[in-house]
Amino acid sequence: MKKGDSANTLKYVSLVTLTLQNAILGLSMRYARTRDGDMFLSSTAVLMSEIVKLLTCLALVYNEAGSFKGLLDTLDKQIIKQPIDTLKPPIK
Repeated sequence: MKKGDSANTLKYVSLVTLTLQNAILGLSMRYARTRDGDMFLSSTAVLMSEIVKLLTCLALVYNEAGSFKGLLDTLDKQIIKQPIDTLKPPIK
């Protein structure tokens, strides 16, 4: 498989994974809010959702990198060494 094909595959796997995760999150929060019993803080649910997203993204990058060292190298190259790209606001 070519490097470009691998990058496209990772892009689509990431998109599908995060879309499913967000859909499941919405459904599970709706279910939890409508049932009887103790409630939870919305801020706690949001924090846990972001932690799950972070772990999902790290797992996908780890899978692509193939090793823990590769994961760290990728994170260093894409985030630490490109601070301007990391901090850019989204294009509207």
